[in-house]
Amino acid sequence: MGELRIRKLIFKSSRKEARLRRPKAAFLSSSGVAALLACLLVTGACGGNEAPAPLSAAPLPLPTPPPRSKPSEPRPLINGQPSPEAVAKRFLEYLAGNDVKAIQSLRLTKREFCEYVWPELPASQVPNLTCDWAWEQATLKSDGGLGELLSPHGGMRYELVQVRFAGGVEEHYTFRIHKDTRLTLKDRNGTRKEVKILGSMLELDGKYKLFSFVSD
Repeated sequence: MGELRIRKLIFKSSRKEARLRRPKAAFLSSSGVAALLACLLVTGACGGNEAPAPLSAAPLPLPTPPPRSKPSEPRPLINGQPSPEAVAKRFLEYLAGNDVKAIQSLRLTKREFCEYVWPELPASQVPNLTCDWAWEQATLKSDGGLGELLSPHGGMRYELVQVRFAGGVEEHYTFRIHKDTRLTLKDRNGTRKEVKILGSMLELDGKYKLFSFVSD
């Protein structure tokens, strides 16, 4: 066997051993990343039972973040609303005017997400997964969702009848997530219908904002 061929075999063997020694729990499969993003984009949270599976054979739950005490002073939410109904009414007002910038103001800012929400999400404990990356991916999906809802609904005037959360409420240390937002609307003909055109809502210190414009 030639010397060059021997060197190639040694190189391949060393690479294989390095992959075997690599800690698998720190890396997620493509399907795992997709599942993780779905949690972040829609609900803003990824519970331990819904954690994406690492590349190892046995799925491992995400670690639980350390407990946090509620701040003594209310944390500011830019353009935060006093109730889910107030968020929905503002949204419908901006939607009727096709005011994209105003609609986007109803969503969490990067600072609010990374400072208030991210530390309490199990996803924050995933090695090598940063809030910057999660926010960037969430924003791309949210902007896409906003574009999709503006096409059929932009410029339309609706009257809000009811807001309900079909997915219930998810409790965290210092905030709540109201999941699977459903709006019952009345159009100008008086026809009522329930629609899913918003993502879940964050409740923090008595104020409400949207996680995204990706419907559950």
